[in-house]
Amino acid sequence: MSKEQTTPKTLQAIQVLYGALILGITNFGFVLIILFFLDIIPLVEIPERFIFNMMGISSLLMIVSSFGGKLILKKALEKALNEQDLIGKLKFYRKGLLASGLLIDFSAFFALAFFMASLHIAFLVIAGLAFIIIIKDFPTKAKTIKLLQLNYSEEHKLSTKEITEAS
Repeated sequence: MSKEQTTPKTLQAIQVLYGALILGITNFGFVLIILFFLDIIPLVEIPERFIFNMMGISSLLMIVSSFGGKLILKKALEKALNEQDLIGKLKFYRKGLLASGLLIDFSAFFALAFFMASLHIAFLVIAGLAFIIIIKDFPTKAKTIKLLQLNYSEEHKLSTKEITEAS
């Protein structure tokens, strides 16, 4: 069974998948905030020392996942730049971008889980910073062209439905 996919659709698929990461963390954050303001989340006394440990773990996880995600994306872009065809470049870009986004998304979920356990506002700040990083890295057409160093012909193919891939 073969399915044809054009490069604009490939870019749209990348954007939809990355948007799902953004939507997941947004939904979880909104649910937690609503539960917090409706006083549905029970207030549990957690020792201050444990909260500071959780803050350290959450902050460290966000920093490590951010740098790790950038490293994964950089390696994927190096492989993509060695590809001859545009579809191959987009495949490596998709893999690297989604792996990077998932790492940062994980750190945001981790911070929100700690917020749910402790109700300390610092965890919302950490999750918010991770969310900003995720939003900043959203794969736009211009960013894709720049990162993949596409020539005019490839830019044109990205905008039109000229080339197809059988998968």
